[in-house]
This record gives sequence, structure tokens and C-alpha cells, in this order.
Amino acid sequence: MIELNSEIKQVLNEIDFVKRYEALSNEYNDLINGVNGEFFGHAYPPGYSLEPGSADEPFLSKMGQKRSSVWGDSGNGWSPFGDAPWSTTQVCEQIRREQMARFYENRSMIRLENRNEQ
Repeated sequence: MIELNSEIKQVLNEIDFVKRYEALSNEYNDLINGVNGEFFGHAYPPGYSLEPGSADEPFLSKMGQKRSSVWGDSGNGWSPFGDAPWSTTQVCEQIRREQMARFYENRSMIRLENRNEQ
């Protein structure tokens, strides 16, 4: 174990380091264990690429989720990714299929409504 000098100990006490560390550790564990629901995505600051960072895919995999997204001001505003580099293409295809299914389902419902009005 590392022995800290008294000045470092004093500073750590002043900023409540132990309490902050415990709180962050608890939040991290809750997120990993899905206590507050799923991790749907995260945002990058303006001007950053929407490519997932090097820790995004392993983190997603650790949570047992198959897909998430990065949000920002580049491109179309968001970029989905999978839990592994090779699964991102599959995730994008799945999202496209879901969008098309909703689109055609909505069109079918509109046609039915128009028939019922006549």
C-alpha cells in the first residue's frame, strides 16, 4: 500500500475524495448492472467526431447491451455502434429495417383510415 504524505492526505480530505470516489463507484456499478435502465447513448462536445471512442464498445459489451449511439453536432447528429467493431454494420442495418417497418406500418394505417372515411 502507498503511504501518502500529510499534505496530500489533507487535500484529499478537503475535497471529500473518498466520498466522491465511493459515489462514482456506486454510479458506475449501477450503470453496469442496469439499475436505472439501459444506456442509450452519450454526447460528445461540439466539433468532435461521432465515431465511438476506444472504450465505448468494451463498455457496452460489459453492460450486456448490443447497441448504443454517440450524439453530437456532426453528420446527421448521431452515430449508432455495436458492442464490437464488426457488429456496428449489423446494428446500422437493424436500425434501417426497424425504421422502414415503422414507415410502411404508418403508411398502411393511413390508407386504412382513408378507406374508413370514405
